[in-house]
Amino acid sequence: MSKDSSFIAMGLGLVEHALLDVIARDNLHLRPAHMPRTRRARANGRLKLIEQIVRRLIAMMALGLHVVFAPPKQCAPSPDLPDGVEIVIFPGAVEYHLTLLPASQQLNL
Repeated sequence: MSKDSSFIAMGLGLVEHALLDVIARDNLHLRPAHMPRTRRARANGRLKLIEQIVRRLIAMMALGLHVVFAPPKQCAPSPDLPDGVEIVIFPGAVEYHLTLLPASQQLNL
């Protein structure tokens, strides 16, 4: 295991422990029908913090991926048209494909 994956595994373990702590503190394992407003607010606050931690761990895992993009596909051949039918091609029309944006330029003010 690399340092990054062990860090993420440790983080997910701590998140699991925090989630179990929220469940045990507020007796959620008993499935209460009603919760006092303050206890519900406190539990929601803790769950939001846990959610942020999980989102950050997922972002860290995504940054560690090595994405290999497939080469672009060839355009499909034009279909055979009946006699007397033509496809009109406008010379100035641009076909938009997924392209990279141009490099950012500094503004000279």
